[in-house]
Amino acid sequence: RQGTIKSGRAKAIRALIDPTSTPFQRFTKDDKQMAQTFDHNYVCIFDNVSYIDGEMSDSLCRAITGDGASNRVLYTDDDDFNRAYRRAVLLTGINESYGNPDLADRTLHYETFDVDEYLTEHEVEERLSSLMPKALGSVFDIISVSMGTYQTVREELRSKLTRMADFGVWIESIGRAMGYESFEVFTAFIK
Repeated sequence: RQGTIKSGRAKAIRALIDPTSTPFQRFTKDDKQMAQTFDHNYVCIFDNVSYIDGEMSDSLCRAITGDGASNRVLYTDDDDFNRAYRRAVLLTGINESYGNPDLADRTLHYETFDVDEYLTEHEVEERLSSLMPKALGSVFDIISVSMGTYQTVREELRSKLTRMADFGVWIESIGRAMGYESFEVFTAFIK
């Protein structure tokens, strides 16, 4: 829906995980350009996406699960320039058109809500700057706990694992570190 500051939320997530002066990337069918975009950004935000065709969906799937590209180095006959990446991708938009089920399987949805009060960019940046140290500390605490419980959670989920198994173990470990009940997050993930 309009008016739920989807772009602003994505920008704040990016600022926390992968700060940059250019938070949004261009959604293009040029494989070489997309490879460079994924290579240069850990978190890639494609803003106001209205449609994703099968080819772009496949490109996003490969970037999320791990991909790469190899190009010949200019002015050489046989030298290659290689890129390898596995990236977090944020898509914002009103329509949910994912192109194919593979991308839908790699997608987490989150609920947006109407905004009671709109702020200027400057006000938002000030508030984010004041919250950033505590938020980043919380993220690191959750990751630390998750890393400590990962092996145990993996063994508990062994017979329940499905497609995207590694991700399932991680989100269950993270969910528990955040205080969710055992299997609550994993159950929501596999539905």
